Amino acid sequence: MKKIGTRIAILAGIFIAAVLFFSTILNHKETKKSRPLSAPTLPVMYMDVEGTRVNPLEGYVEEIQKDTLRNSLTPIQGDRTLCFELKTYDNKVRGVDYEVTSLMDDSLVENGKIKKFSEEEGILTASFKLGNPILLDQEYMLKFTVALENGKTVYYYTRIVQRSNISVSLYLEYAREFYENCLYGTLTDDQINNLEPQDAYSNSSLHSVNIHSGRKQITWGNLAPSIVRRAVPVIREVNDMTCSLTQSYLISAENEEGLQEYYSVEEFYRMRIKLGKVVLLDFEREATQIFDPSHNVMIGSGINLGVVGKNVPYVNNSGASISAFVIDGELWTYNRSAHKSSCVFSFRENAGLDARTENKEHSISVSSVTEGGDISFAVYGYMSTDLHEGQMGIAVYQYYAERNVAEEVLFIPCNMSFERMEKDLSRLCYINNQQLFFYLNHSLYQVNLTDGTCSVLVENVEDNCFAVSKSQKNLAWMREMKYSDSRRITVMNLETGNSIDIKAAENEKIRVLGFVNEDVIYGIAAESDIGTDAAGREVFAMYALRIQNPSGEVEKEYQQSSTFITGIVESDGLVELKRAVRSDGGFYVPVESDHIINNMLQEGDTVTLKLDVDDRAGTQSFLIYTVKGSSAKLLDLDSQYIEQETVRELELDIRQQRQASWYVYGKGKFQGAVQDAADAIALADSCVGVVLDQESRYVWERGNYENVAKIDPSLVNPVLFNGILDQKAMQEALGEEYAVWNLSGCSLGDMFYFLAHGCPVLTCMSEGSTSLILGFDVYNVWLYNLENGGTYAVAKEDAQEMISQNGNLYLTCRRLVY
Repeated sequence: MKKIGTRIAILAGIFIAAVLFFSTILNHKETKKSRPLSAPTLPVMYMDVEGTRVNPLEGYVEEIQKDTLRNSLTPIQGDRTLCFELKTYDNKVRGVDYEVTSLMDDSLVENGKIKKFSEEEGILTASFKLGNPILLDQEYMLKFTVALENGKTVYYYTRIVQRSNISVSLYLEYAREFYENCLYGTLTDDQINNLEPQDAYSNSSLHSVNIHSGRKQITWGNLAPSIVRRAVPVIREVNDMTCSLTQSYLISAENEEGLQEYYSVEEFYRMRIKLGKVVLLDFEREATQIFDPSHNVMIGSGINLGVVGKNVPYVNNSGASISAFVIDGELWTYNRSAHKSSCVFSFRENAGLDARTENKEHSISVSSVTEGGDISFAVYGYMSTDLHEGQMGIAVYQYYAERNVAEEVLFIPCNMSFERMEKDLSRLCYINNQQLFFYLNHSLYQVNLTDGTCSVLVENVEDNCFAVSKSQKNLAWMREMKYSDSRRITVMNLETGNSIDIKAAENEKIRVLGFVNEDVIYGIAAESDIGTDAAGREVFAMYALRIQNPSGEVEKEYQQSSTFITGIVESDGLVELKRAVRSDGGFYVPVESDHIINNMLQEGDTVTLKLDVDDRAGTQSFLIYTVKGSSAKLLDLDSQYIEQETVRELELDIRQQRQASWYVYGKGKFQGAVQDAADAIALADSCVGVVLDQESRYVWERGNYENVAKIDPSLVNPVLFNGILDQKAMQEALGEEYAVWNLSGCSLGDMFYFLAHGCPVLTCMSEGSTSLILGFDVYNVWLYNLENGGTYAVAKEDAQEMISQNGNLYLTCRRLVY
C-alpha cells in the first residue's frame, strides 16, 4: 500500500508539473495585454469656396507623392485668395505654412506662412492671397503644413485651379438641396425634370441608385430616413462647361422593431448651367447599411447583411461553418456553430460617429479563415486611428478567434494615394502562413512575415501581362512581359510556392487571359495570325484557348477552324469568348461570342450570397449556409488588439513608375492607367471623366466644349498641311514643343474636344489621301483642302461613315505649356 501511495504521489506530481508547464506555454500569449483601437486625434481641414465649406482634407503625418493625389479641387477667383478652416479637435496649433507646386514638374511656385487666424469653438479660420500669378486652367498642388504643440507635423493637400468667370456656388447649392429634398421627399419640379427614369433599371434597390432610377427609389422608397451627419461636398472637376462633385453623409432609419439602423451614403453629381439654372447631367448614389448584429439579423438558413449590394467580399473556412466578410470598411466574422459574431476590425471602434473614422480611403483584404476561425487579413490605405494614424500603408493582421484578439504583424508605409494603392492591391494582396504577396507599382512583392525581409518576385510588371485567381491563391504572369510578344507563362501557387511553366511552340505566341476558379486560362496565337482590325489596331488572334489546372493538366480546350478568339469575359464560372474572323481585306471583323461553362461542382458544405427584397428597405443581401443554424439573437462581441509598443515596419522604396501614358479619372475616382489613347478616351467617356498625360495635363474631358468650333487655318502649324498621318514622322517634324497623339479607334465625336481646344485633327476619309479637320457645328464638320487650300463642310454622318470605312484613323497634336 505504501508503494502504491508513493507511485500515486509521484504520478500526481508529474501531472501537476505537466499541467503547469503546458499551461504556461499555451497561455503565453494570454499574458499579453489587449486593448481597443484608440480614437482619432488629428485635426481636419476644410476649404471655403464662395462661402461654402467644401473639400474635407485628411491629415497625413508623412508627405505623399503629390502627383498621385487628386482627391479634391479648389477653384480660385481672379484675386487668387484662398480661405480655409482647421477643426483642431483640442489640438494646439503652433503654425501653418503653405506651398504651391506645379503638378507637371513639381517645381515650386510659391510658399509662405499663415500669420493671422480667427478661432471660434475649436475651429481656426484664415485666408491668404497668392502673391505670384499662376496659369489659367492649369492645376497646381497646394500643400499645408500644420505644426502641433505635441511635436507632430501634419500635411494637407488639395489641387487648385484658376479659371476665368467660373462660379461653383450654384452647383454646391443644387447638390445640397437635391440630397435634402430626396430625404424629405420634396423634390422640386426642376429637380424631377432633371431625372431620366428608364424601365431597364431596377427600382428595388436602395443600395445603388442613379439618374435613371424611379422617383420613389431616388427619394428612399419606404425607408423614411433622417440625417445624422450632414454632407460636405468634395469638388472633383470643374471647367467652363461642367462641374463634378461627390459628397458623403450618414443617415438613420427605424426598423420594424423600433431599432435605429445606420447607412453610409456616397453620392456623385455631374452638372452644367443652362440659362442660369443647374442641369443635372449624371447622378449616382450608393447607400451601405452599417452591419449591426445586435439587431435581428438571423434567419434559419443564414444571416441578413442588410442593404449592402451583391458584391460583399467574404471568405469561409473549409467546413463552411465560419465566415469573414467586409462591409463598409469593417471586418466581421460569423461562427454558425457557436452562434456568435465579432467585429474583427473597424476604425469606428471607440470613436462613435466621428467623421474622421468615416473616411473611406481604406480597404480590407481577407486571405483565409481556419477551421477554428482564425483570420489572416490586411488593411491598406489611409489609417484613420491608432498606431499609424495619418499614414498610408499596408497593415498585416492575424486574428485569433479563441481569444477574440487581433495582432498586427507588420506595417509597410506607402507614400502614394489610396486610389493608386487600391487599383494595384485589389488585384493581389494575399497572406499565407508565413508570406505576404502583393502587387504595387508594377512589381510583385514577396514578404517573409517571420523576419520582415522582402524580395521582388517579378519587377517591371505590365498590368495586362498577369492574372490572379479570385481567391488570390494562384498567380500567372507572362515571362517576357510583352502583351502580344510572349512565349512563356509562369503559374505559381501562393500557398505552396510551387510553380509551373507553360511554353508556346515555335512561331507561336501565348497570352494569359485570367482564371476560372483556380484554373488558369490562356490563349495561343500563330505569329502569322497577329493582325489588325479596320481601325488599324492590333488584334491578337488566338486559334486556341485552354483551361489548365494547377497540376498542369488541360481541363478544357476551345478551337474552331477559321474563327479566332480575341479576348474573354469571365463571370461566376461562365467564360464568354470574344471572337473574330478575317475579312477579304485582311482585317479582323468581330462575330458572335461563344461560351464555355465551368461544370466543376464544389463538394461539401458551401456558403452563397443571395438577394431578397423587403418592402421597407428594398433589396437586401444574405449569406446562406447549406446547414441551417439558429434564428435566435446572435452573441455580439467586439474584438480587442494585442497591445504593442512598436510594430515591425518594412521600408520599401516604392516609387511611382509611369509605364502608362494616360491616367483616367471619373465619377470622383481613379479609373485606371491606360497605355492606349483610344482606350483611355473610351474609359473616360464611359465614366464621364477626364484623361491626363504623364505630366498631369488634361488631354481629354467629357463634354467640355461648345456645339460649334472652328480653327483659323493661319494659326495651324504648317507641318500639318503636309498631311503626315504617321505619329513618329509628325513628332520628328514638330519637335519637342508639341505632343503628338495617335487616337485611332476613337469616334469622330471624341475629336470635337480637341478641335474645340485648338487642335487640328488629321484623318483618312478616302483611300490613299489625308484630310485635315478644322472644326464642327451642329450638323457638319469643317475640313481644309490640303491640295487647293480653303475649307469646306461635310455632314457629320457622312464624315463618320467615310472615316470608319478607312480605319477610324486620327492624329492630332498640341503645343505643350511649361
